[in-house]
Amino acid sequence: MRTTLMLVGTMIAIHLSSAAALHAADMKGWKVIGNTQFIQPKQQYSLLNTDQGAYLQEQDRSGANLGWTSSANWYMRVERLSDTARGQDPNRPIKCGEPFALFIEKEWVIYDRQTTGINLSTRTSRGSTDAFKWVFTECPYGIDMPVGPTLALRNIAANDALVGCKRTWGVNLCWSRDVVTVGTKNFRAADFPGLRGAISKGEQLVNAIQNVQGQMQLQTRGVDQPTDQPDELPAAAEQAKWRQEKLEELMIPPAVLDDTTAAEPITVIALAQAAHFTTPEGTDVAIQPGRYEVTAVEPNRLHLRSLTSDEAAPPVTLTASPIKLSQQVSVTIATVSLPTPDEPTILWVNPDGSGLEAVGSYTGVRSREPKRTCDEKCMAELQRRLQAYTQQVVTLKSVADSKGQVQGELQRFR
Repeated sequence: MRTTLMLVGTMIAIHLSSAAALHAADMKGWKVIGNTQFIQPKQQYSLLNTDQGAYLQEQDRSGANLGWTSSANWYMRVERLSDTARGQDPNRPIKCGEPFALFIEKEWVIYDRQTTGINLSTRTSRGSTDAFKWVFTECPYGIDMPVGPTLALRNIAANDALVGCKRTWGVNLCWSRDVVTVGTKNFRAADFPGLRGAISKGEQLVNAIQNVQGQMQLQTRGVDQPTDQPDELPAAAEQAKWRQEKLEELMIPPAVLDDTTAAEPITVIALAQAAHFTTPEGTDVAIQPGRYEVTAVEPNRLHLRSLTSDEAAPPVTLTASPIKLSQQVSVTIATVSLPTPDEPTILWVNPDGSGLEAVGSYTGVRSREPKRTCDEKCMAELQRRLQAYTQQVVTLKSVADSKGQVQGELQRFR
């Protein structure tokens, strides 16, 4: 069975598939490089393996005389079985799913049982039919095989796809059922018995990181954002890419996951819709939807720095009024309150309960005497944010505690 990390949506799963199954997908991992449009008999090509980032060549060793070179070498060619069909050009392109013999530099590559290394051998004579066991797959069956795209290379006798891999003995080639894939790299599972366990821990860590990000979204959600509408999530493909990058970062020392090693400041707010506020000069300024870091500035001003748009842009300065809450809070906090339906109010509160508020308007029309007290609803919003922040800190500590262990285990397989 072949183990591959499938990074889809909100979870990572170990996906098991049999390469011998009738409709199972073969692992891709090869590119045929050459000067023809299609792969043709009696033409010279270079066979690039994407896992190894190198070209296959002849190298004297026990078992299959195969090795790698970093440069294109024109050592590959293919040959089909004798073609007796009337009117057929024997040099026509090899088709997807058509058996052929594979030649690398000096010898034909043939499936053969070995006591060490992969079950392949190389021979100067291809024999009657033994060599004609290779097919290109993961392509529309019957099409002429093009030069250049990434292909799967299957051996009919092995009933499996040939892939590049890291192994402790022999040339770095494996049958796909024997490998574990981490990110874009293959490892022979039998040579790295602890890898599956390390991957499992890595999955748990990435899940924890994604949960933290969800908490950050919840923490910065303002009361002007309807609670019955979920935050917009990235497309599944973008989530998959992010999760794969996070897992691969665990294998790169020394610093990983720096964006989750500290809780996001609780002075970050989110506005779900545009709101009008007043600058110290008395002019109107429209604050667009997004996330903002809030800073109190003397005298009686609030700075809003956008975390959604260009962070190099200067912060927007709003005029604010001093407030004093009846309760104290554990840390400096900022939030958005709605004392009336049209008055989004940005609050900055110090631990002693003192702070500033900037009263805005969705319509641009402001009442002459805006409400300037943090009522019961306002205090409930502050407490919700404080609780979310506390839980985030606890989760991040758990992530940090396990990160070193997971990273240490995965780096043994680099």
